[in-house]
Amino acid sequence: MNIPDDSEDSAAGLPSYSGYEFQILATVWVSLELISKGQAEAIVVEPPSEEDIEVDLEFDTFDADWGVKAINLQIQVKLRNSTPWKKNDFNALLSARKKRGDSGPDPRIRPLKYLSDESSKQYLLLTNTILDIGLADFRVTQMGDLSKANRIPCARSDDPDLACRIGILPEQNEEVLSLKLRQILGSIFHVPGEKVEQCLRELVDAVRARLLGRRANRFSKSEILNIVRRFGGSYLESN
Repeated sequence: MNIPDDSEDSAAGLPSYSGYEFQILATVWVSLELISKGQAEAIVVEPPSEEDIEVDLEFDTFDADWGVKAINLQIQVKLRNSTPWKKNDFNALLSARKKRGDSGPDPRIRPLKYLSDESSKQYLLLTNTILDIGLADFRVTQMGDLSKANRIPCARSDDPDLACRIGILPEQNEEVLSLKLRQILGSIFHVPGEKVEQCLRELVDAVRARLLGRRANRFSKSEILNIVRRFGGSYLESN
């Protein structure tokens, strides 16, 4: 579960609660965005990797030799105060941490490890704030896009093939995500305007139940479409 860093602003209320609510909203948006584009059959909330979201993405390519390409996308959702993300901050998310003492648990596998082990994996940081200029090459505009990066922050050597599989989707604050969600529900899933808020609350509750361990962590396309249809929506799938 996403818990804000100690450096984040706690003056505006309980930071851990704000981060929790932001994670829920971001998860709903990721689900609707990918399913509306036909790129996913399900998303996994709180996956075994211990990131916040996991999804197997499928998308068409123009290369006949590739046909349909599939990637495993690991998404970390981070709520932060107004300070930009800098290289050291981002590197702390990517790099392995040392074990605390002989009897303590092993630290979880960090993105640099699983990206090195499996070339089909990509990592995305979804965050509400802006990036320092030093991270500009990691910026992406769509989930699943490769970044322009060719070097990991603070790494000892260049590794373009790995670096380009790391991306950051910044400036996705609560207001931006809320607006996007309402647009998707209305224009793509055709939920009547008077039912959009109710439908959104139902989707939020479905994700919250998974974060609380009350539902299986797989949030499927069929379940999402069932919720949409209960509120008068529809979705025409392309072949």
